[in-house]
Amino acid sequence: MNPHGTRQRFHQGCRCESCRNAWNCYQASRARARRRGDWQGLVRTKAARSHIEKLGASNRVIAVAAGVSASVIDRIRTGKKILVRSRDAVLAVRQQDIANAYPLLSAGAFIPADETKRLLADLESAGFNRCELGRKVGLTELRIEKPRVRLWNAKRVERIYRKIGTKAA
Repeated sequence: MNPHGTRQRFHQGCRCESCRNAWNCYQASRARARRRGDWQGLVRTKAARSHIEKLGASNRVIAVAAGVSASVIDRIRTGKKILVRSRDAVLAVRQQDIANAYPLLSAGAFIPADETKRLLADLESAGFNRCELGRKVGLTELRIEKPRVRLWNAKRVERIYRKIGTKAA
Protein backbone atom coordinates (compact mmCIF):
# COMPACT_ATOMS: atom_id res chain seq x y z
CA MET A 1 0.00 0.00 0.00
CA ASN A 2 1.02 3.58 -0.61
CA PRO A 3 1.90 5.83 2.35
CA HIS A 4 -0.71 8.02 4.05
CA GLY A 5 -1.13 11.54 2.73
CA THR A 6 -1.12 10.51 -0.96
CA ARG A 7 -3.93 10.45 -3.48
CA GLN A 8 -3.02 6.87 -4.33
CA ARG A 9 -3.69 5.82 -0.73
CA PHE A 10 -7.04 7.67 -0.88
CA HIS A 11 -7.81 5.79 -4.11
CA GLN A 12 -7.01 2.53 -2.30
CA GLY A 13 -9.75 3.32 0.22
CA CYS A 14 -8.14 5.27 3.04
CA ARG A 15 -10.26 8.23 4.19
CA CYS A 16 -8.01 9.73 6.84
CA GLU A 17 -7.65 13.51 6.87
CA SER A 18 -4.20 13.61 5.22
CA CYS A 19 -5.30 11.29 2.38
CA ARG A 20 -8.51 13.32 1.85
CA ASN A 21 -6.41 16.51 1.70
CA ALA A 22 -4.08 14.95 -0.87
CA TRP A 23 -7.05 13.87 -2.98
CA ASN A 24 -8.71 17.31 -2.76
CA CYS A 25 -5.45 19.02 -3.71
CA TYR A 26 -5.10 16.76 -6.74
CA GLN A 27 -8.69 17.40 -7.84
CA ALA A 28 -8.25 21.17 -7.44
CA SER A 29 -5.05 21.20 -9.53
CA ARG A 30 -6.79 19.09 -12.15
CA ALA A 31 -9.73 21.53 -12.28
CA ARG A 32 -7.32 24.48 -12.65
CA ALA A 33 -5.54 22.71 -15.53
CA ARG A 34 -8.86 22.10 -17.27
CA ARG A 35 -9.80 25.77 -16.96
CA ARG A 36 -6.41 26.77 -18.45
CA GLY A 37 -6.91 24.31 -21.32
CA ASP A 38 -3.93 22.28 -20.13
CA TRP A 39 -5.99 19.21 -19.35
CA GLN A 40 -4.45 15.91 -20.44
CA GLY A 41 -7.44 13.59 -20.26
CA LEU A 42 -8.44 10.77 -22.57
CA VAL A 43 -9.95 11.50 -25.99
CA ARG A 44 -11.37 9.51 -28.89
CA THR A 45 -9.01 8.50 -31.67
CA LYS A 46 -11.06 8.88 -34.87
CA ALA A 47 -9.11 11.87 -36.26
CA ALA A 48 -5.75 10.35 -35.33
CA ARG A 49 -6.73 7.00 -36.86
CA SER A 50 -7.62 8.55 -40.23
CA HIS A 51 -4.37 10.57 -40.13
CA ILE A 52 -2.35 7.40 -39.48
CA GLU A 53 -4.04 5.64 -42.38
CA LYS A 54 -3.14 8.56 -44.67
CA LEU A 55 0.50 8.36 -43.55
CA GLY A 56 0.63 4.69 -44.56
CA ALA A 57 3.59 3.73 -42.37
CA SER A 58 3.99 1.08 -39.69
CA ASN A 59 3.24 1.64 -36.01
CA ARG A 60 6.93 1.86 -35.15
CA VAL A 61 7.71 4.42 -37.84
CA ILE A 62 4.82 6.67 -36.85
CA ALA A 63 5.66 6.26 -33.16
CA VAL A 64 9.26 7.32 -33.72
CA ALA A 65 8.16 10.29 -35.84
CA ALA A 66 5.57 11.39 -33.25
CA GLY A 67 7.74 10.75 -30.20
CA VAL A 68 5.23 8.36 -28.60
CA SER A 69 5.38 4.64 -27.92
CA ALA A 70 4.23 2.09 -30.51
CA SER A 71 1.52 0.97 -28.06
CA VAL A 72 -0.08 4.43 -28.39
CA ILE A 73 -0.30 3.94 -32.15
CA ASP A 74 -1.75 0.48 -31.56
CA ARG A 75 -4.38 1.97 -29.24
CA ILE A 76 -5.27 4.49 -31.94
CA ARG A 77 -5.61 1.78 -34.60
CA THR A 78 -7.88 -0.27 -32.33
CA GLY A 79 -10.04 2.74 -31.40
CA LYS A 80 -9.15 2.96 -27.71
CA LYS A 81 -8.93 6.34 -26.01
CA ILE A 82 -5.55 8.05 -25.66
CA LEU A 83 -4.14 11.14 -23.96
CA VAL A 84 -4.69 14.53 -25.60
CA ARG A 85 -0.94 15.17 -25.88
CA SER A 86 -0.44 11.81 -27.64
CA ARG A 87 -3.24 12.56 -30.11
CA ASP A 88 -1.79 16.01 -30.80
CA ALA A 89 1.70 14.56 -31.33
CA VAL A 90 0.37 12.01 -33.85
CA LEU A 91 -1.72 14.61 -35.68
CA ALA A 92 1.38 16.82 -36.00
CA VAL A 93 3.30 14.14 -37.95
CA ARG A 94 3.78 14.87 -41.66
CA GLN A 95 5.14 12.71 -44.48
CA GLN A 96 8.51 14.47 -44.13
CA ASP A 97 8.65 13.45 -40.46
CA ILE A 98 8.04 9.85 -41.52
CA ALA A 99 10.98 10.03 -43.94
CA ASN A 100 13.20 11.52 -41.22
CA ALA A 101 12.24 8.73 -38.81
CA TYR A 102 13.67 5.92 -40.99
CA PRO A 103 17.30 6.31 -39.85
CA LEU A 104 16.11 5.86 -36.26
CA LEU A 105 14.44 2.50 -36.98
CA SER A 106 15.76 -1.00 -36.87
CA ALA A 107 16.50 -2.56 -40.25
CA GLY A 108 13.53 -4.91 -39.98
CA ALA A 109 10.95 -2.14 -39.71
CA PHE A 110 8.33 -1.82 -42.42
CA ILE A 111 8.25 1.36 -44.50
CA PRO A 112 6.03 2.40 -47.44
CA ALA A 113 7.16 0.66 -50.64
CA ASP A 114 6.42 3.55 -53.03
CA GLU A 115 10.00 4.80 -53.38
CA THR A 116 11.40 1.25 -53.67
CA LYS A 117 8.88 0.43 -56.40
CA ARG A 118 9.79 3.63 -58.25
CA LEU A 119 13.51 2.78 -58.16
CA LEU A 120 12.81 -0.73 -59.45
CA ALA A 121 10.62 0.62 -62.25
CA ASP A 122 13.44 2.99 -63.28
CA LEU A 123 15.91 0.10 -63.36
CA GLU A 124 13.52 -2.08 -65.35
CA SER A 125 12.96 0.70 -67.88
CA ALA A 126 16.77 0.89 -68.24
CA GLY A 127 16.77 -2.78 -69.32
CA PHE A 128 17.34 -4.75 -66.13
CA ASN A 129 14.96 -7.59 -65.26
CA ARG A 130 13.73 -8.47 -61.78
CA CYS A 131 15.62 -11.76 -61.55
CA GLU A 132 18.90 -10.06 -62.34
CA LEU A 133 18.17 -7.28 -59.88
CA GLY A 134 17.17 -9.82 -57.24
CA ARG A 135 20.53 -11.57 -57.54
CA LYS A 136 22.37 -8.25 -57.24
CA VAL A 137 20.37 -7.36 -54.14
CA GLY A 138 20.96 -10.80 -52.62
CA LEU A 139 17.47 -12.21 -52.95
CA THR A 140 16.34 -15.19 -54.99
CA GLU A 141 13.36 -13.25 -56.27
CA LEU A 142 12.72 -9.52 -56.18
CA ARG A 143 8.99 -9.05 -55.96
CA ILE A 144 7.34 -6.17 -54.17
CA GLU A 145 3.58 -6.45 -54.30
CA LYS A 146 2.58 -5.21 -50.86
CA PRO A 147 2.31 -1.53 -49.89
CA ARG A 148 5.14 -1.87 -47.36
CA VAL A 149 8.67 -3.25 -47.54
CA ARG A 150 11.31 -3.98 -44.91
CA LEU A 151 13.81 -1.17 -44.44
CA TRP A 152 16.79 -3.42 -45.14
CA ASN A 153 15.32 -4.45 -48.53
CA ALA A 154 14.59 -0.83 -49.42
CA LYS A 155 18.20 0.06 -48.59
CA ARG A 156 19.48 -2.83 -50.74
CA VAL A 157 17.44 -1.65 -53.73
CA GLU A 158 18.58 1.93 -53.17
CA ARG A 159 22.21 0.81 -53.06
CA ILE A 160 21.86 -1.14 -56.32
CA TYR A 161 20.08 1.80 -57.92
CA ARG A 162 22.92 4.15 -56.99
CA LYS A 163 25.51 1.64 -58.23
CA ILE A 164 24.03 0.56 -61.58
CA GLY A 165 21.26 3.09 -62.09
CA THR A 166 23.73 5.86 -62.81
CA LYS A 167 25.59 3.66 -65.32
CA ALA A 168 22.36 2.84 -67.16
CA ALA A 169 21.27 6.48 -67.41
